[in-house]
Formats: sequence, structure tokens, C-alpha cells
Amino acid sequence: MVRRLFSRLALFTLCLALVACDALADSVDTASGETTMASQRELIVVAAPRSGDPYYAEVANDIFDFHIAYAEAVDGKDDFLVLADEGNYARYAEILGEDKVALAPQEDIWARDFSLSNASDPVMFRYTAEGQGGGRTGQRDADAVQEVLAAAMEEAGLVFGESDLLNDGGNLVDDYVGRVILSRKFLRDNRMSESRAGEAVIAATGASAVAFIEADEQGGLEHADGVAAFIGPNTVVVNSYPDDPDYAAELRDNLESAFPNLTLH
Repeated sequence: MVRRLFSRLALFTLCLALVACDALADSVDTASGETTMASQRELIVVAAPRSGDPYYAEVANDIFDFHIAYAEAVDGKDDFLVLADEGNYARYAEILGEDKVALAPQEDIWARDFSLSNASDPVMFRYTAEGQGGGRTGQRDADAVQEVLAAAMEEAGLVFGESDLLNDGGNLVDDYVGRVILSRKFLRDNRMSESRAGEAVIAATGASAVAFIEADEQGGLEHADGVAAFIGPNTVVVNSYPDDPDYAAELRDNLESAFPNLTLH
């Protein structure tokens, strides 16, 4: 059962990579020359808490209800898969069906942060300590959390790049055609200058341009995905920050300096 489900994971991930490539190929209307957003079916993967996990005990039912509602909301539009342990597998499968549940228990539910960056050309950075409480103990726990997912993906036969650079998935925002945004926490975590860090990210990901921005809240996770998001090639939407015009101006300058001819909303 586990091997069969891992094979499905490998197939779904391959399909997701192909979808990303197709979407980019279709993103420019050759007749008008205008950039458009292609509508493609994608795979959404969520990780359920381990049954009996004391950290999530008080909200375990809320998380389950959210996952069920999420699956129902995207049904017919996208594919959906829950990574669960034996204690939760039957509960999910009874409602969603076995085709939407994989027996692949994870150590935490925030899989975006310790998973791969960029579905079309995936790289696994080293998950940072903050998501697991910070400090040496937090980094040890972060490494252990990430290793569980990495082992599952390797058993599934997935191929991905690996980097010792410290970074969370939520702190890498990209448009799949070479532009990457990260918060400057990346510089501090890896003890690099901005120019050296940019070169390191380009070497690790194959990116062509990198923008570093300040997070809108200092301390903690400082993820770029809470600040900016690509909605198309070289097209970014950001928060407006009406109460902090200096920050908004700096953010715009950082992005426009890194990405010539950027469309910014």
C-alpha cells in the first residue's frame, strides 16, 4: 500500500512539473503579445498532524474539518492529496476516498516550508530553525522534520536538487521563469552579503534575477510570501501598506531594481 501511494505521489509531482511548464508556455498570447494566466489543473498536497500529537491536539478536529472543506472546494478543479499517518488514514479516506490520501506521515503540517521550492525545477533548501522554535534545538528539530519528507520523496523516486543554504519554502517566491524574491532574513541566516547571496541562489536554482526585500514584520519567520506574490511572468502583487509608506516605497524600489520592466500591482 505504501509503495503504491508513493508511486502516485511521484506521478502527481511529475504532472505538477509538467503543468507548470505548460502554463508558462501558454502565458503569452502569440496573437496579441499580451501576457495571460493559463488555467491549469494542479495538485494540492496537505499534511495532517500525527494522531495524538499534543502540539496540535486542541485544533486537530479543526484542521481535519479544514482539509475536508478544502478538498471539497477544489474538487473538479484541482487534484488533492492528504499525507497522513495510520491513525488518521481511515478517517480521511472514509470521506475523501483512498485516492486522495497517502500513508506518508509527516512530523509537522507546514509542509510548504520544509518541502521543495519551485515545482518545475525543484530544489530543497535546508529548513530553518524558526519554524520549530529557533536556536540549536529548533535547527535540530527542523532537520529531523525535513528528513522525513525528503526520505518519502526519495523512496517515491522523485528527483530534486539539494542545497545547504538555509531557507524556508515560504521565503522563496518565484515566477517559474527565472525571477526570485526572498526576504533579507536569507542574508542573515547564511551570513552572506546581498551580492554573494544572489549568486548563491542563482547557482542553486538556475534563477536569472533575485530580489531581496525586508520582511514586513521583523523577527520570527520573515517570509517573503506574506509580502509579495507573482501572478504571472515578471508580474507581482504586493500589500499596499498605507500605514507605512516608507516601507512600501522601499519594497517597490527593491523589486523594480531587481526586475526591469516589472508590472507591479
